[in-house]
Amino acid sequence: MNNNPEHFKTTQTGNFFPDHSRNTFETGINPVCFPFDKINTDIFCRKTEIFKLTAGLCTSLQAVCSGSNHNLFVYLLSAFCYTLHRYANEDSVTVFIPPLAGTDNSMRLFPVNVRINVQTNYSAFLLAVKKSIISAYNSSNTGSVSENKICCVSLAGFHSPILFQENTPAVFIDFTENYGTVSGKLEYNGSAYNEDTIIRIKNHFLAVLKETAENIEIPLLAIEMLSREEKNCLLFAFNNTAAEYPVDKTIHELFTEQAERTPASIALVSRNITLTYKELDCRANQLADYLRGRGVQADTVIGLLMDRSIEMIISILAVLKAGGAWLPLDPALPPNRIKKMLADSKTLFVLDRENFDQTCREPCTGTKANRVYPENTAYVIFTSGTTGTPRGVAVAHRSLVNLCYWHIKKFRVTGEDTCAQYASFSFDASVWEIFPYLICGAAVHILPDDIRLNLEKLNAYYEKNRITIGFLPTGIGEQFIRLPNNSLTRLLLGGEKLVTCAPQKYKIFNNYGPTETTVVAACFEVDKLYEKIPIGKPVDNTVIYILDRHNRTVPVSGLGQIFIGGDCLAISYINNDAETKRNFPENPFLPGKKMYQSGDLGKWLADGNIEFYGRNDHQVKIRGFRIELDEITRNVLLFGGIKQCTVIPVHNNGNSTLACFFTAAEKINCDNLKNFLSGELPSYMIPSRLRQVDVFPLNNSGKIDQHKLLAENRTTGLEEPVALNALEKKIAEIWQRVLGTPKLGIHDNFFEAGGDSLKLIKCAALLQEEYTVDVNALFTFQTVKKLAEHMEKNIGNVIKKPEFTGSNLWRINFTPGTVKKIRDYYKKFHLQKSITGAEKEYRHILLTGACGFLGIYLLRSLLENSSARIYLLVRAESDSAAENRIIKKTEYYFGNGFYSLWKNRLCIIRGDLAYDRLGVEDEIYRNLAGNIDCIINSAALTRHYGEYSAFYNINAGGVKRLLELAKSGRPKDINHISTISIALGDLPAGDSPLFTEYDLDLGQKHENFYNETKFLAEKLLAEERKNGININIYRSGSIFFDSQTGRFSEDVESNAFCRLFCCFLKLGNIPEIKNPIIDFTFVDNISRAVCALYNRKDTVNETFHLYNPHTLNTPLLAGLITASGVPLQVLAPQEFFRELKNDNRPEAAAMREILAYYNIFSQLDTVRPIIVCAKTLSALKPAGFSWTIPQQAHLSKMLAGLRKINYL
Repeated sequence: MNNNPEHFKTTQTGNFFPDHSRNTFETGINPVCFPFDKINTDIFCRKTEIFKLTAGLCTSLQAVCSGSNHNLFVYLLSAFCYTLHRYANEDSVTVFIPPLAGTDNSMRLFPVNVRINVQTNYSAFLLAVKKSIISAYNSSNTGSVSENKICCVSLAGFHSPILFQENTPAVFIDFTENYGTVSGKLEYNGSAYNEDTIIRIKNHFLAVLKETAENIEIPLLAIEMLSREEKNCLLFAFNNTAAEYPVDKTIHELFTEQAERTPASIALVSRNITLTYKELDCRANQLADYLRGRGVQADTVIGLLMDRSIEMIISILAVLKAGGAWLPLDPALPPNRIKKMLADSKTLFVLDRENFDQTCREPCTGTKANRVYPENTAYVIFTSGTTGTPRGVAVAHRSLVNLCYWHIKKFRVTGEDTCAQYASFSFDASVWEIFPYLICGAAVHILPDDIRLNLEKLNAYYEKNRITIGFLPTGIGEQFIRLPNNSLTRLLLGGEKLVTCAPQKYKIFNNYGPTETTVVAACFEVDKLYEKIPIGKPVDNTVIYILDRHNRTVPVSGLGQIFIGGDCLAISYINNDAETKRNFPENPFLPGKKMYQSGDLGKWLADGNIEFYGRNDHQVKIRGFRIELDEITRNVLLFGGIKQCTVIPVHNNGNSTLACFFTAAEKINCDNLKNFLSGELPSYMIPSRLRQVDVFPLNNSGKIDQHKLLAENRTTGLEEPVALNALEKKIAEIWQRVLGTPKLGIHDNFFEAGGDSLKLIKCAALLQEEYTVDVNALFTFQTVKKLAEHMEKNIGNVIKKPEFTGSNLWRINFTPGTVKKIRDYYKKFHLQKSITGAEKEYRHILLTGACGFLGIYLLRSLLENSSARIYLLVRAESDSAAENRIIKKTEYYFGNGFYSLWKNRLCIIRGDLAYDRLGVEDEIYRNLAGNIDCIINSAALTRHYGEYSAFYNINAGGVKRLLELAKSGRPKDINHISTISIALGDLPAGDSPLFTEYDLDLGQKHENFYNETKFLAEKLLAEERKNGININIYRSGSIFFDSQTGRFSEDVESNAFCRLFCCFLKLGNIPEIKNPIIDFTFVDNISRAVCALYNRKDTVNETFHLYNPHTLNTPLLAGLITASGVPLQVLAPQEFFRELKNDNRPEAAAMREILAYYNIFSQLDTVRPIIVCAKTLSALKPAGFSWTIPQQAHLSKMLAGLRKINYL
């Protein structure tokens, strides 16, 4: 085949290969990759797929290349670009190629920018790609091989060989042509892609080659790379959702039938008011009679201007019974917006609370009922559209009945359920919070508005009223599930993308659906930990298609727009034919039917679930409300003097907010602008940031460069400073200090300014030193001005808290009830079968976390006390780097020679708990599954701060992946290192609870992400014990130095308690705490303790408390330290914290930071649990193990060890 690179070269070689230091891309370059399967793509895990082109295909390619004078590489690259275009849903892609053979051997790549015009044929496309290759080699543009989110293609002999060391393109195909045979080596990042995705990509690439080689003039739009079986699966098998429901019934008929079946059952509850089904039906009938007398008939729209209340639901039912359709109107909306909605919907009249009360006093007129059919409109809800004006979505009875029947079946709703109504009635989720329950006899509680954003009060309401099923907006739900709840059996989430969700005792469902598809179109049960949580499969009688921008079916794992059809479809946008026609096109797969183009991006997964990617157009979601940026822009431009405006959605740490930039001839007062907008737009559509700029930066296309605009205004307050009152100044000062921002406007959003949940909690802790303010208030009121207004409004004059003294810290309330609990505990473990010294012999042990402080000591104990082969899972860039990490760790702790002495019993495996299948090759994973008989997990993320997801992925997600390994191959016992600090969450005032080896959930609430994720890991393990896996848990105390050598962890900074201890030493004083709270859990002690227990034949599903029972109080500790030569003064708690507050030394600042980390300042009314370990001590006794009693000699060794590493 034609494989000669010469005609791609030019005499201007100096321009071909610029300095390698240049690492910028020209405008127009659009690096595109196949959509990732996984989240953690930064660590490269090299995997390879080898394939050969069939002899027939090679012959066809040779004929085409010879007949058209096309180079083989051009043909291969063209097919690859086309395949990438179909997966990424992009008409412009950039693929990287190495230097031509014989011209350069450096490690550089050249970006080939390819535009795909689907109206052309493949022959023209080949010419365009060839020109792009020549242009790439003549350009001054090169790419660095450190880019790990790009695609690269090369052909041996045509290109200079390139060897990737550390970072590699996400997908790299290296072709070889030998005597007419073409083969490919497809290297890919296993941390980004699943193997089946890569095989699918390879097959589609080959299909493109085959189809185009048979007809080089084929139009690009006609190339079909999907097989018939694949298309049938995507269009029909994935949409096999047919289910029966009463197609001849209206929703109010079904309610009436239910009221006749269970007239005395409770239907509605609101605060202290309850209505039975009979009472609700009678009151709705009375109002319906009045409405019919006012001229209401089928499809008449009646506005309901009411708060969330029983009266609102009575009114909804009455409108339906009268034959009309209800239009919810939130009283908080601006009057002008309400007028617009009424005009667009041609509402007959509005029913508000005043005329509702009046109608209830009027006698029935006996007006004949109107005939209503399932095709008639049941309700109209307004949502913003792409035209910049609100659109009313009209939904039929039939669609609502279908939703209700699916809902009842899916969530197994019965008349025994008690349900919660949370959503605003202007939000379509309210529809499915009412009707599925009212047509099956369940009770619906209308939640009080004042608890909806207070998660603790919300949870308390659920438990007090025994709520079994409820809906929460995603953002609220993600926080709520962190609270323990004993009433729920099902929790439904929806409205935004669900990012993180840990399994709970109750079932959790992630729901997706635009208003135009009757609330819900897809649903997914979150039954375990997921890196990416899908939105699920289509609901009953619903079809979902994922199509590219040219309306072609995208393959599994390909990205496209979500189209929805079936019985869920809304009737139309009311009185808006143009928008209806544009957004409800004909369904090409079901002739005569319509479908809705959602504007949302998604991709099919291989199991038929869908993964949601976000919006495809200018619509965004803020706090669960879908909005249109053009509508905001249009209203901003109505304000006098403003010439230009752009509104930009800003996404940060799962929070979405709006920033508005504008130009004007004169200075604009942003407060006046915000007040103007509040009269035109609902609160969630008003940008949180407003900024006047002199001129908008433009890109090469002449469009406003939004990225540059945000970057230029990111670090300074977007709002011009105004006079601040004392409270605003205090809040701003704390935020600026925590965020490290020199300037912060009172309208700047906390999360946009670089904040996250952890920083927010730190700000709350600092505010709580002086003020009474709930943490949830900071989540709700995200600007200085709004938070200050909330505090002043809800706390009167903002009463300052008493000065924090520390006098109540770490108190233990020891009562006669506590004594009884302890007696019961001793009785329980004495009655339990004793753990003897009999051992079982493991042959192959997998140890994780061996590079950690405890992990390396566990390795030594295992090597010295067993004959097993030890497998070590180590994070590293290469196998040699993994081994070097172990060598360095053993040398640091145990000296030279240790590794060489034991290396024959070690098998070091490069992998990572953060990745599926431990990030190892399939063959290695299969070997581990078949050989390992014991797992010891000491891996954990223990640093002070970071994103919750990072802690979760290792501490809980890693456990999940080890459980998957344990279930594969031969049976395996699991030994998991946990922490005693899972008991130390926020506990309410009262008696100190007893925390024994039998306990887990005391109702403690963890602000600390490490403790919380370790707690969740234990919950996971507790559930898996029920499935027959022997899982033993070892809760560690505060791990201190080696009692023999005084050596601390190599990374002292990673241990918060060690840092706190060293801060005391550097400050020279310590608060007096008389309770013995300090346990010197020496690292060499605890490693021996684990090894004394893990291989006992009687150690089956046990939990142990491994902390040194010889605890000290602070006066005793200070005495030992002082006797060792470092003076440590004991101060009364009040004096200590008073001095600490005014101490400007770095050590004091560090200590205040650590105390904030422990949330100390909000623990005035909390108690410390009583933690016991008698059962563990009894189990350790047969092994002859005893804990070392801390003495002055140990403290002297510790101090010497700290000085040796220059930490003291």
